[in-house]
Amino acid sequence: MRTLLAASLLALSLPLAAQPYGASNTEGLLLQIGLDGQGLVIDDDGSDVEVEGGTVSLRAGYGFSPVFTLYAGAAGGRVEIDGRDEVDFGAGEIGGEAAVVHVHRGVCR
Repeated sequence: MRTLLAASLLALSLPLAAQPYGASNTEGLLLQIGLDGQGLVIDDDGSDVEVEGGTVSLRAGYGFSPVFTLYAGAAGGRVEIDGRDEVDFGAGEIGGEAAVVHVHRGVCR
């Protein structure tokens, strides 16, 4: 069931990933949502150990100018090992970005 769900989400995301990007605008409100899922099978001395999990992340911020943005975000998720052991995790962030471009024209000798 999970494999079917993962395949369906992947198929739905492909047309979105193919959309062309326009010009970047870093001014104003920033809202970002991320979803992630993973699965792994480990062969441990002849017996398979399945590891599955997923995460969700949220980030919000504000671009004060084309070169300066402040943001805060959080992420959390759960990993399940062989359907019985569960590990929950989370993280937070506060940050800023400043884009600086330096252009030098001339001839070096």
